[in-house]
Amino acid sequence: MKITKYFDFTSPVALTLSTLLILLSLTYSLFNIAKNELEKNTQTYFDYRVREAMALIKNRMDVYEQVLHGTSGLFIASNSVEHNEFKQYIATLNLAKKYVGIQGVGLSLIVPSAKKTQFIASIRSEGFPKYTIWPEGQRDTYTSIIYLEPFVDSNLRAFGYDMFNEPVRHTAMQKAIDTGLPQLSGKITLVQETGNQEQAGFLMYLPIYRNDTHNDTSAERRKHITGWVFAPFRMNDFIEGLFGEHASDLSIHIFDGESMSDEQLMYDSDDVDFATTTELEATQRLQITDHLWTVNIRPLPLMSSRIKAIDQNLVAIIGVIVSVIFTLFIWFLVMGRERAINTASYLHTERQRLNNIIEGTRSGTWEWNVQTSETVFNDNWANMIGYELSELEPISIETWINFVHPDDAVLSEELLEKHFSGESAYYECELRMRHKNGLWIWVLDRGKVTTWTPDNKPLWMFGTHQEITDRKKIEDELHIAVDKIKRLAFYDPLTQLPNRRLLLDRINHALIASSRSGHRGALLFIDLDYFKTLNDTLGHDMGDMLLQQVAARLTACVREGDTVARLGGDEFVVLLEDLSEQNLEAGAQAQEVTKKIISTLNKSYQLGIYTHHSNSSIGATLFNGHEQLAEELLKQADIAMYQSKAGGRNTLRFFDPKMQEAVTLRASMEQELRRAIEQNQFQLHYQIQVDFTGQTLGVEALIRWLHPTRGMISPFDFIPLAEETGLIIPIGKWVLETACVQLKSWQQNQLSQDLTLAINVSAKQFHQDDFVEQMLATIARHDINPTRLKLELTESIMVANIKDIITKMDALNKIGIHFSLDDFGTGYSSLQYLKKLPLNQLKIDQSFVRDLVTDANDRAIIRTIISMANSLNIDVIAEGVETAEQRQFLLDSGCTHYQGYLFSKPLPVDEFEALLGKAD
Repeated sequence: MKITKYFDFTSPVALTLSTLLILLSLTYSLFNIAKNELEKNTQTYFDYRVREAMALIKNRMDVYEQVLHGTSGLFIASNSVEHNEFKQYIATLNLAKKYVGIQGVGLSLIVPSAKKTQFIASIRSEGFPKYTIWPEGQRDTYTSIIYLEPFVDSNLRAFGYDMFNEPVRHTAMQKAIDTGLPQLSGKITLVQETGNQEQAGFLMYLPIYRNDTHNDTSAERRKHITGWVFAPFRMNDFIEGLFGEHASDLSIHIFDGESMSDEQLMYDSDDVDFATTTELEATQRLQITDHLWTVNIRPLPLMSSRIKAIDQNLVAIIGVIVSVIFTLFIWFLVMGRERAINTASYLHTERQRLNNIIEGTRSGTWEWNVQTSETVFNDNWANMIGYELSELEPISIETWINFVHPDDAVLSEELLEKHFSGESAYYECELRMRHKNGLWIWVLDRGKVTTWTPDNKPLWMFGTHQEITDRKKIEDELHIAVDKIKRLAFYDPLTQLPNRRLLLDRINHALIASSRSGHRGALLFIDLDYFKTLNDTLGHDMGDMLLQQVAARLTACVREGDTVARLGGDEFVVLLEDLSEQNLEAGAQAQEVTKKIISTLNKSYQLGIYTHHSNSSIGATLFNGHEQLAEELLKQADIAMYQSKAGGRNTLRFFDPKMQEAVTLRASMEQELRRAIEQNQFQLHYQIQVDFTGQTLGVEALIRWLHPTRGMISPFDFIPLAEETGLIIPIGKWVLETACVQLKSWQQNQLSQDLTLAINVSAKQFHQDDFVEQMLATIARHDINPTRLKLELTESIMVANIKDIITKMDALNKIGIHFSLDDFGTGYSSLQYLKKLPLNQLKIDQSFVRDLVTDANDRAIIRTIISMANSLNIDVIAEGVETAEQRQFLLDSGCTHYQGYLFSKPLPVDEFEALLGKAD
């Protein structure tokens, strides 16, 4: 059965209904297109705002890291920083304007329990009579906030606070120690908070270690830590100071860690109920130092007003209206000419209304006949560049071209060709257009070919213009901020030279290039001689001025493709690339560059009103391909530089593999020495001291290392290493403890109860702040007679802080401990202090005794020492006495006390006690 039997498709009603259905279908399609476009634009804009917000937070935190690095530089550059000096530095940072959100910058120092009372008294003496460390309680170690600038208002409440006592802060501070890097605390309440304005807070910590220490491992960093520079933050102030009104279209929730629970909530913009769900939502993990924040971002209604897109509801309304109008037009057309004319008039009116509605969307629209260049723009398009449409008539494609920036016109043409060829479904280009005021505005130009010619060429193309100048401005500001952060991360702020991080990257690139080309390269490690003396005498400002001038001279000495970097302090590195393929020739080329550098750096410098001369020691190492890693090359050049210093300074030394072997052996010896301390592999041997009649006066305790596989190791082989590494401190404590145990034993034996036992004390051990307390505690613990204990000091102990030395010696001398100045005559600084020190004995060094029979100079020196000691009423003992001739000369010169192999070598305690019995 045919449907046409019941329905006449040619009737006016059928024709009208068919037209209406077709138009409504078209309206529905356009509605979906507009809806999809709005959703796409909304998602795109929301994603952009999320990325922008995350970048703002991350970049600002990176800037705060640099603030702490800059502050720590004060303490790296100086052994002590006064409060006013710290206050002036923080004032120059202008925190309130340049670093909105930071509450201040402070310093917290570690205070051992034994020094707590002394530390509090010291701070009070600086003008803070109410200062104390709080909270109260007995702990092994305290930390104390002693600086916090600006030191006003709520920051005053944090003065003296022991942050290490609180678990969340403790975790971040300990992690900063172990890594040597800035670390963020978890969510806390700042001690500055009071009243109803309490906010969640957090702190950023950067550790400070003792100067002139190596801190390559966690163990070394824990050993050398002295405190932290830190910055406290109130979370609401931080976020609101960061965004201002930029986040007025976003709802932001920030949580500490991965959990988005109420307990972990740090910031809530209070704009949206977090429990509600939204179609648009982003949850991002933000890594700040080694700490994790979870950021949840949702859009606010204001965002929709900033999104330029066709309103799908408007499209639907207009489509329905047009469909009805056009249907009526058809109806009237088939019903009669007069009615059709009336309908056409009405349709014109409605079309004009439709154009008005489109104009209200404020988007610039254009139509372009690609084949004839016929072009149509709407008023919004003209208004966007500051014109009325009538001012631009007659309008053609040339009108548009004349307003587009020439560089962008080329890009636009390339993108159009891709669209015409089918390579891209749409045409889209960001370009600049000249505004009537002469300035360039940014425009997002989009379009699509809507009709094609029969031979498949583009005919009519429809598109829109949207101004994006504000968005491009924000993107440019972000790029500038990122560039600044990169500059801080990869360049030395003082000299603007590449820092260590960037240098290592360039060395790795040089190694790859060398591997490909076969050409060798070189690393020059440059250290300025006596730079510390300049800082100590003229101040750090003059030192910084010298470093800047050295950087400029080094840059002028090398080729454009070479790299000059500053590692820190007075250490510079020059990376030379594309040298000869032959090792010797490459070495000669590096040597020529070094000669030029030495000559240039030797010229005088003008530092303000001062004329300064400076030399440099340079170490060099060659590389070829991937034979070594970048860090290994730096280590080799560093070793060679120290060989240059040892060779007289102001010269060049190339790295020798034998040096590396010596360094490796030294590292192995250090590990074995640490193991020896842990496993108690040391022994004390005892060497007798006698008078001119042969009667026993005392004994010197001498340490020996009984290695489990290498046997007995001489102190000459391990004591210098112990001094360099600081291991002499635990070794010295072991010697003191062991000697006191032995002295206690001898005091109970009539044969040995009158012996005086001498032990050697290193300069590092003696200079410990609590050395006197250690001595008193050890003597009390073992209940020995302190008058039977003698401490032998070397002249090197007098290099610094002579007043402190005299104070310590006087304190110990009062309880009966005697002092002997060991190796006298080999030093250079003790003569001027000799009369001030409470000494009981001078010990003539064996280097003078060894050749006194044949060397007249040695004999003259010995007589001088004896005469000087007699005039100061100080006893004299000579060590290294091995022959009767030596003993006789010493006796004739007035020296009546001796020690050496003529009487006995150092012996284990049982053999020594047997010798003592025979002597008796």
